[in-house]
Amino acid sequence: MSRPKIVPENELTPTALNPFPEAKKVETDNYHNIEIIPSRYVLYPKGTMLKGRGLKNIEVKKLCTLNEKNYNRIINEVISSAIVGLPVDELLEQDKIYLIFWLRANTYKNSNFISEYTCEHCGKEAHYHFDVDKFDVKYIEETYDPSFELKLLNSDYSFTFKFAKIGDTERIEQFKASLEHGLKKYDDETIAIASLVNTVNSEQKTLSKLCEIIDKLEPEDSAYLKSYVEEIDFGVSPLVKAECNHCQEVTEVPVSFRADFFVPKYKFR
Repeated sequence: MSRPKIVPENELTPTALNPFPEAKKVETDNYHNIEIIPSRYVLYPKGTMLKGRGLKNIEVKKLCTLNEKNYNRIINEVISSAIVGLPVDELLEQDKIYLIFWLRANTYKNSNFISEYTCEHCGKEAHYHFDVDKFDVKYIEETYDPSFELKLLNSDYSFTFKFAKIGDTERIEQFKASLEHGLKKYDDETIAIASLVNTVNSEQKTLSKLCEIIDKLEPEDSAYLKSYVEEIDFGVSPLVKAECNHCQEVTEVPVSFRADFFVPKYKFR
């Protein structure tokens, strides 16, 4: 079986080169077909097509109240009302992040976004300006085979993989919280890799057991597994290369889904 590949930008179709293309209206309702998403729909039931619309003002106001405690609940509620085609719990996390950017880009005709950050070079407060529809997006290959088995170099382990759905997020967070009160400790990287494993030697394991197996791998096998997971990763890279307006040095700044992301500021002079 062929290994899944991430499609290089120069091999993407013209449609895919625009990560957040203008929505194509569906005649039967007020929503629009979302023709391309990072997973290319290959990880969903055949025939799945998500449809979406721009945000309503009441939804924008709800998004402006995001914080660490209510983040998942509010994002899921808004996606549930603005995106149809699949139950929100069945969406992959990579597609979920993409859909947040899609909603932003399809709510405002001018998708420019301005925000502030602290320059890591000079320490001053600076600002960056970018287009929401110009983020880098990795798309998984349409021929991706979820039954592919990765055999490690030294051990007898072989792995198959899956990608976390929105419904899995709470389970993973609960597992992390349980570690704070237990004797076993696993770092975020181990947990992230373990959450992508479907089977080990054709058997499903608990998240705790997967972390234990991964942590005990020989260094070469560990590096091999990590490299493969990085290779099959896909989705939006929410990082902006911002040039400081004080020292002109470039910093990679993560975009946060804050109020100023969902409510652009317009200048009149």
